[in-house]
Amino acid sequence: DSTLTGFWYANDFEGDLGDEWINGGLDTTPSGQRKFLGRFGQREVRLVLLGLPKHDQVRVSFDLFAIGALTGNELTQDGWSMAVDDPTQIAINTNFNNASDQFDLHPQAYPGNTPNVHPARTGAAENDTLGYAHDAVYPITVTFDHNSKSLVLIFTGVAPGWGDTTQKSWGLDDIEVLGKTKDTDWP
Repeated sequence: DSTLTGFWYANDFEGDLGDEWINGGLDTTPSGQRKFLGRFGQREVRLVLLGLPKHDQVRVSFDLFAIGALTGNELTQDGWSMAVDDPTQIAINTNFNNASDQFDLHPQAYPGNTPNVHPARTGAAENDTLGYAHDAVYPITVTFDHNSKSLVLIFTGVAPGWGDTTQKSWGLDDIEVLGKTKDTDWP
């Protein structure tokens, strides 16, 4: 569309991983053989987009795979965050619980930021569909002001609770990054 102002980036991770991903890797779920960016524990993964056209706002949408015995607001606080351009510029800082059998007694922060309290698996679009002992898929959308020619999204497992990725891990799928000027609508 010749009237579109801004930019668009998308990746469903079904092909090869591009150079725009730093410290990333691909994996496949046990059920459904879905390819995704992951499995990560307490690790930082970056998406770097350079040479962007004029824009004032960015909207980032993706599916977060919460894998394993994540315990939300429990003592280990299996936290996860996304920062913009700098690790201190946190756009979302939350945690998930998809392991406890007593979901009402063991809350999570998502869909809010830590230390919010919501019932476990709140906001999950899928539960136990990926083939791991415990898993949930959370569709996440974050919108923020931004006008630089480069954009760095920093995704991180932020708490020691992540530990060994065979027990607890995270991944991303179906990411879409849109940029627009203030005088245009989101597509």
